Amino acid sequence: MVNKNTYSNNNSYSSDEQREYSGKHILNHHEFDLYHEERDVVEKLVSVKRTKKPSKGERWHIFIDREPLFIIDGNKLNKGEIDFLRTAAGFNFLIAQVKAGVKKLTKLKIELKKKVKKKKNEKI
Repeated sequence: MVNKNTYSNNNSYSSDEQREYSGKHILNHHEFDLYHEERDVVEKLVSVKRTKKPSKGERWHIFIDREPLFIIDGNKLNKGEIDFLRTAAGFNFLIAQVKAGVKKLTKLKIELKKKVKKKKNEKI
């Protein structure tokens, strides 16, 4: 008899490696990381996705809890800013800015220009 709250495959999983189900959904590690039990607060999920446009160029989509907040068009940025946003540090920068409370795209672009200028001065 199989317990309906656990997933069991006799060939590949031992009893310690069973995946747990919560209701209808498999529990994801992100859900555990974004909920702080001691504060009883659910943190917002901020994600960034880089996409290529059908024509020349790129876009960065920023989401909060899977709802779009900003779309940054690469055609409106200079080469240094685009190169920075392609890196992991660029993605982390965008996530940090959204978590810090930046709600306007113009403010985000100003902070991006400052960051790229600072990074360029460090290389020299």
